[in-house]
This record gives sequence, structure tokens and C-alpha cells, in this order.
Amino acid sequence: MTPRFGLQYTPRLPGATRHNSDKRSNHMKFYLNYNCFLEVLTARKSLTTRTSFKVLDGNIDVVATEEDNCVSFKFTDLDNTVVLTYDMPKFALVLEGGRALIQFKDIVKTAQKCKWKDGEAHYALFDDGMLTTSLGGRWQPKIGDITEFPDLDPAPDKKRGAYTLIRTKDLVTAAVCASKDEVRKDFTGVLVDETGGLCATDGHRLFHWEGSRRECGNTPWCGIVSRTTIALLDKLYGANDILTIEPTDDGSKVIISTDSNRPARVIAQLVNGQFPDFTKVVPTKLDNRRRIVNPTDLLKRLRLEAKAIAKTGTMLVKPDGEVIKALPDGGRLSIGQLFEPAEGTEVTQIAVNINYIADAIQQLMDATGTDVVIWEWVDEDMPTVLRAENTSTPTAVVMPMQW
Repeated sequence: MTPRFGLQYTPRLPGATRHNSDKRSNHMKFYLNYNCFLEVLTARKSLTTRTSFKVLDGNIDVVATEEDNCVSFKFTDLDNTVVLTYDMPKFALVLEGGRALIQFKDIVKTAQKCKWKDGEAHYALFDDGMLTTSLGGRWQPKIGDITEFPDLDPAPDKKRGAYTLIRTKDLVTAAVCASKDEVRKDFTGVLVDETGGLCATDGHRLFHWEGSRRECGNTPWCGIVSRTTIALLDKLYGANDILTIEPTDDGSKVIISTDSNRPARVIAQLVNGQFPDFTKVVPTKLDNRRRIVNPTDLLKRLRLEAKAIAKTGTMLVKPDGEVIKALPDGGRLSIGQLFEPAEGTEVTQIAVNINYIADAIQQLMDATGTDVVIWEWVDEDMPTVLRAENTSTPTAVVMPMQW
């Protein structure tokens, strides 16, 4: 279908004869479907906003490649770079190749000028600095200086064979325990290793997932993927998309992509820090346990009760399963026998943060689909461990609270 414009253009179909190539080195011309503009807007707004990077935030690096008929949009906040590439024939028809920096607000203006509809009948034409929509409207966007945009295309080290395949949902699940406090940078992300193992902690709770069942390369490597990167991945990709994570040559970044039908590729800066040896905080001999056989119903009750106390509020679980919550005014109130009675050699009462224990149960349900969670501990002063029944990984650890 030929897009409708005031001026008619004849697309150069694949295999057609090229003409005047020596005169078109600085001329960029391509058609793009409006649905692609919508994806660009969504991805760009998903990036973290940093005022110190105004020049980068205000521009999108657009590259049209005539040889392989694709158009790429690149934008960054330096910590994370998103590259969206649309290939022929479904998304883009490149008439002439080239490169330009276009202000983000002009991409927004293009989208606002169009009526978003399904299908591929509506297009925009970028022709040597002019934007024209098939529904009417023509304007000249502000073009930036290409030298202002840094080189953000590092290559993965293919020789090392360092990579791992991880579901988007698994990264998002682990990131619940990543710290929001920038004081400890090494806590603000999820540790990923060459086996696909995941670990995140904020010092109060921890989530660890062995990666032996994931597909991976044969070279040892690890890196801390930041919470902001994982939040971006959660918006760009589907929950069950399998992401390929490859470290770059210098080990400071990872390149994240997927084989699913999504145009996005992410180049993410890893958190600079040394992740702590989390194995030291996980007790090995657990004498007491209880089965949580109604995790869905329990979660609803815990979330409801959490709203009535302070965010850092504590709940005490007695050996018989009775729960007492600490009120913001210093008072205490029993909310009934929410848990199964405990079993073990030295059954003790356990005080934990009500939000953290709820998050741990939710993580295990999201990760494994389990309907039975096992909660184990040594005594009231040692970390408590949660896992799905009949499996040792993933593992959630919740530190005890003073009562």
C-alpha cells in the first residue's frame, strides 16, 4: 500500500536499481508506521530522567540504512541506552539512508498529529529534515549536532562465549529485594552470573535463585544489573520473553536483547561495586518450620494489615500461628491465627517486617507457581528462610525484627 501524501513518492523496492548514490550521502528519507512511533514514545518515556543529561534526553539518534532497509532509533540517559530497530517490509520502507538527531518533542508532535489506529495504513515520511504525515500536517523538526551524541554501541565479547538467557519475569521478581538507597550502590541491583543465577538484597531481606537450569555460555562472568534497568526491561519486553544478556569487552556494560518479535535492544551500564557474599547470611541448619498452605489468602490479609501499621512495622508470629501486629502508636493487636502451628526442636516465636514477609511469599509464588510455601528458622535472632515446597531454589531470606 502506498502512503498518501500531498506529493507522491515512488518507493524503491528491494532489488531496484540505485540512482545518484553519490549525491545522497547526507540525505535521509524513509517511511515509518505510526505504531512504531508509539513504541518509540513508550520506550523513551520509560528511561530514567536526569536533568544533567538534557542534551541527550532531548534528542533521538535516527539512522536509516538503505542497504538492509531498516530504521533505528537510539536514545539514552547514559546508564541505559535503548535501540529500537524496524525492518522491512512490515515496519519501515527506507528510500535513502542517512543519520540525524531529531528532538524528542518532534517525535511526540508527530504522534499527536496522527490518529492512532491499528494496521499499517497510516505513515509518516521523514524526507531530508521534513516530517510529513499521511493524515495531513508537515513541519521541519529541529535537527541536532550528531557529534553531541556519544558512541553507545559496544560489542559483546563473542570469543569469550559469555552470555546467559533469563526470563524478564525472573529479573523483575528478584529485583523486589534490591535496595532503593543509593548509599550502598552494590545493593541497588540484581547480581547476575554466567549460570543465570540471580541474587538481590537490601540488607533486610534477600532473594537468591540458582541458575543451573538456565541456558548459558561457558565463560565465568557476573555483573550487577541496576533496578532502573530492570524496570525498563519490564516495560519494553513481555513477562515471559527470554532475554539474552551478554557482557561487553570491558565488562562495564551488558547488551540485552530477545529473539521474540520485539524491536528493542538495551545497552545497560552495570552497577559499579562488589556484591557481598550473601551465602554467609543464609543459615544451613534450620530446626523449625511451618507450612503456608494458603499463600494467596494469607497475602491478601497481610497486605490489608500492613496498611494499618507503619511501613517498617513489625508483626510477631507465635508458635501456634497467632499473629500480633505492632501499631504506629506503640500498641499491639492480635489479628488471629493466620499461620499453621510451627514444628521443630526449639519452636520459638518470630518477629518480622510484615511487608518483607509478604514480598517474600509473593516472590516465591511468582517464581515457581507454588501453592505451598515452607518457612524455616533456627531461633528468633537468626535469619528466616522461605522456599517453595519440594525445591531448594529460589530462596527468600527475611531478617528478624526486635520485639
